Amino acid sequence: HTTLHDTQLYISSKSINPAILPTISGCLSDIKHWMDTNFVKLNCSKTELLITGPKSLLPSVQNIFVQTDSLTVTPSSTVRNLGATFDSSLSFKSHINNIHRVSFFHLGNIAHLHPSLPDSTAQTLIFAFITSRLDYCDSILYRLSSSALQKLQYIQNSAALLLTYTRSRDHITPVLKQLHWLPVSYRIHYKLLLTQ
Repeated sequence: HTTLHDTQLYISSKSINPAILPTISGCLSDIKHWMDTNFVKLNCSKTELLITGPKSLLPSVQNIFVQTDSLTVTPSSTVRNLGATFDSSLSFKSHINNIHRVSFFHLGNIAHLHPSLPDSTAQTLIFAFITSRLDYCDSILYRLSSSALQKLQYIQNSAALLLTYTRSRDHITPVLKQLHWLPVSYRIHYKLLLTQ
């Protein structure tokens, strides 16, 4: 047996309706049958269900589950998809919190090493461990409010302050301009414009 990674099934419905569950169960059964026929193993322990929709409707579907022959799947509050964390309201709070946590871990390590590194090396480390995380899958954050993106901007600001030895009470905009770094929300828009 081999294993396929990240097989995904999307079903769209105008309302969150339990009547759609047999369709999902049927699709899961078909996928499992195809995998069995082709000697591919479905990893039941990693199979997840995410129901998205308006926050007002989500509590009514928390007891829903999908069942096939040997598999029962209940809704998860978050799922990881290619490194991004999706939640049921598509607020991406968990995704942003993960980026925040990991970025500050790396910023702490870079801050410890920075006095003994050339600035160009420190900048390379920041690009490798911080900027790459801010940029990865950032198009999913496109319609989020500026307050939702504030944590990500704080990461970028902290990286800029660290790199330039600027005091935290100094204004950050001139520092970002000096480094030729677009603020996070502008980076998201800029990259989306480049792909159109």
